[in-house]
Amino acid sequence: MKRFFFLMLLMILSVLCLSALADRAVLPESDMPQAIREYFSASNFSGYTIRDTLLAQEMHNGSDYYFAVTQKDGHNVLHGFRRDGGSWRHFLRTDSAIPQGRGMFLLTRGEGTLFLLSDQTLQLSGALCIQFTREDNEEQPESYQVFDLDSAGRWNLKLLCCHYSWREVLVGKDSLTYYYEGEKEGSAKGTVQTDLRYFSYAAFPKSVSEARSKLSSPPELPASGQLSARAISFTGGKKYPVYTGPGTQFQRAANGKAAVSTNDWIQVFGYEEDWIMIQYDITSDHLRIGYIEKSALPKNADVDPLNLGDLNVTVNGTTYLTDDPLKSRSVLCRYEAGKTLTWLADLGDWYYVQDEENKIRGFVLQSDVDADDVQGRDFADYFNNGVYAATADVTLHGDRTADITVMVIAPADWLTDGDRIDRYRVYGNNTRLSVSDLETTCAPLSGGRSRFAYTMQVTVPENVNVLGLCPEYADGVRAGEAVTVFVR
Repeated sequence: MKRFFFLMLLMILSVLCLSALADRAVLPESDMPQAIREYFSASNFSGYTIRDTLLAQEMHNGSDYYFAVTQKDGHNVLHGFRRDGGSWRHFLRTDSAIPQGRGMFLLTRGEGTLFLLSDQTLQLSGALCIQFTREDNEEQPESYQVFDLDSAGRWNLKLLCCHYSWREVLVGKDSLTYYYEGEKEGSAKGTVQTDLRYFSYAAFPKSVSEARSKLSSPPELPASGQLSARAISFTGGKKYPVYTGPGTQFQRAANGKAAVSTNDWIQVFGYEEDWIMIQYDITSDHLRIGYIEKSALPKNADVDPLNLGDLNVTVNGTTYLTDDPLKSRSVLCRYEAGKTLTWLADLGDWYYVQDEENKIRGFVLQSDVDADDVQGRDFADYFNNGVYAATADVTLHGDRTADITVMVIAPADWLTDGDRIDRYRVYGNNTRLSVSDLETTCAPLSGGRSRFAYTMQVTVPENVNVLGLCPEYADGVRAGEAVTVFVR
């Protein structure tokens, strides 16, 4: 029964692809375009056999595509070429996207509606279908893969059929749905690499249980704290070593082997010098926060500086340091009472800290650190336009109240000039905050200048990490003269 259902599905797939390609022929090597034949005539292809080819015309913005599978001693490589009105250009060479071993490949094009044996359908705009039949089992194909072309010109996996497990896997945007004997078996939530350039056939989860143990989605960070992150799409197919801090002098988790693959989701918090702070998944229930080189960022990626704190705190009892505060809370090292750490930022119930002695960064529970140590944090910034200079000092207390003083050095005649600053408005992440205890004082200085001091107090919401202090004149607020203070 299993074999019947699987073979039925493959027959449907084959009929769909062939019916959409009435003008398609499996081209022998002699019919290759001259530029592609020259590519394969290079010495590095000595001993390879071209197993099958496919010409797909006018697939995306008028572009033509040509695919070929080469094989040598059971090593199989898929090649892709694209022609945009002119000459052919090689854009793909991968051995990870297709099965390995001795056997035969059949490349076809799929287009239209694919009706699965279940109640599901799959819409194809122009698909590359890859069928593989192993040499030692020619009775039935081992696998069938469908990569569809999206509007951006990327080939993404949409369907995978596995002979040895009798399963079909329908690939969604953030989930995998498994079918067994034509009936839905279950789904797994999470992201998986589907881009043909970086897809791994061997690593793809072939069962629901495997998918559920591997896949995850970027988590939402706690609203309270100074750390925030967003998912960034990196160039796939890369792997970078991960350190607990910004530099190779910091420890590296996983017994010195911690690394991140760009084929999965990556969240970026910000950069510190030549390093970026990231979060990624190891399994569905184990994440890691660490640092990789800033050069790994894709071009034009917009990433902010981290703006971390620098305050000594003391452990008040036995505790541990982790690089995964949101899921596994796996232990990197343990501390006893009295250990001094450097506070960097808050994240929910955790403090992000640095152990200067052991060169390691991570998270400790706030309850395990003396709370008084992180009260009264001081921050400052300044503005100078050549006419006057303003320096802002902010003291942020543990209850999120902030004492603010803006010191302005300006011409003395501002006391009577209608263009003087009357007060300062305070904005938190671009939202105006209520100011209390406002006071303005003035003291004369030499050289015909005076010192104006504007003091006030505000309550800073938990999710605010930027204060904008805007001067208010008689004719309104001048945002271009604001002093911006990052609070951490």
